[in-house]
Amino acid sequence: EEAKQGYLSTCLKPAFEEARRILGEENNRLKRVFLFTDLARNGWEGIKGEDIPEGASLTVFDLSRGKPWFNREVKNGGVRRIAGEETTEISVAIQNYSLKNEKEIPLSLIIDGKKVAQKFSDLKAGERKREKMYHRISGSGYHFGELRMDSDFLDVDNSWYFVVHQPKKISVLVIDGSPVGLPAHQKSSYYIRLALASPRALSTLSSEVVSPFQWREMAIEDYDVLVVTDLSQLSLEDRPRLLRFLRRGGGVFIFHSAKHEPEEYNRTWSSLLPVIYR
Repeated sequence: EEAKQGYLSTCLKPAFEEARRILGEENNRLKRVFLFTDLARNGWEGIKGEDIPEGASLTVFDLSRGKPWFNREVKNGGVRRIAGEETTEISVAIQNYSLKNEKEIPLSLIIDGKKVAQKFSDLKAGERKREKMYHRISGSGYHFGELRMDSDFLDVDNSWYFVVHQPKKISVLVIDGSPVGLPAHQKSSYYIRLALASPRALSTLSSEVVSPFQWREMAIEDYDVLVVTDLSQLSLEDRPRLLRFLRRGGGVFIFHSAKHEPEEYNRTWSSLLPVIYR
């Protein structure tokens, strides 16, 4: 009495093959095949006249009721973080299944339930193409996103959903005991600061350079990594702080200057780093 088309795609060729098998085993001379369809173009691939069972009549029921249903689809999405930047690229394939051209179709990028970007795209009849959108996602952890196309007859295929994991930035504290007024390129932290300031490092690291006097007054528990550019600038009073930082899971990089005597290093810092310099 009543029939409605679903939103899932189908392939008609296996259905015709099954009809040929069933009717081929029948001795009844009256053989009929009934096809209920919305006459959408997809699903007919590979269908030929000989696929209709021999001697059978084919009756087609048009569930679209003669209406030109227009449908677009968002699919085959991908997410990547652009190297050296804090920007995330979201790309999707969009396709127009209708017989008319579509202009200025709104595409919205939604992150954690909030629309953060929008663009417009044109699609010719039957055209498929890729669209890209970019956004700087703030805050570490998992973020849930959606790339949504404007509503049409079939809304179920108008969105592509994704999850982005934003890694926590590693905080680095650089301890530089170079004399005040020394040119930047002569300071012991010069090359380390250059490395930490590179575009690739900036996307995953945050850094700060302080003097030994400053770091003694700081809450170093707020940092993930300590870099000591000249061990001779630290005193025995600094050793307990470094040990506590290491024991709570922090990372420590230690460099010693050419003026530092190996015997002095082994005697003073052996309990901190079990490395013997010769």
